[in-house]
Amino acid sequence: PWHQDAQVHTEEADKHFILTVWIPLVDTDERNGCLKIIPGAHRSEKVLWSKGFGISQANLPDGEVFSLPMKRGDVLFLHKLTPHCSDPNLTDAIRWSMDLRYQRTGTASGRSCYPEFVARNDVDPSSVLKDPVVWKRAWESALRMHPRKLPRNTRPSEPVTQQLDSYV
Repeated sequence: PWHQDAQVHTEEADKHFILTVWIPLVDTDERNGCLKIIPGAHRSEKVLWSKGFGISQANLPDGEVFSLPMKRGDVLFLHKLTPHCSDPNLTDAIRWSMDLRYQRTGTASGRSCYPEFVARNDVDPSSVLKDPVVWKRAWESALRMHPRKLPRNTRPSEPVTQQLDSYV
């Protein structure tokens, strides 16, 4: 559904700038569910709440909708208030993508149950996480403590650690 990334953060992150970096790991187009956005809608500085998850048709802001076909490895930067969605994937292949969230070090992410790490710090370079094993362990611990936070409606059939092994 149409949504804003600010809709999945807790209130503690409302006052902080958060940037989503969306990276397709395969080419995307209208057939496999490329992203669609309403550019400029973030300037209203409003979270477009609706009943349930996402933005209802009635609350969708005016503006031209842009489909964004992308090549594998392209990068899309999204403000946390930019409305976006994707159409269903009509192909037999998975549309793999990765999204990262960035905000100033020390500010609330709005998702405290998930691990945070410092990616860059010119003032204190020793605070930067460079060890993927440490990152993996942090995620394993978070998923054990918050099993309902898995990005699925049901629990995985394989242990979470096996799933994480494919990412590290």
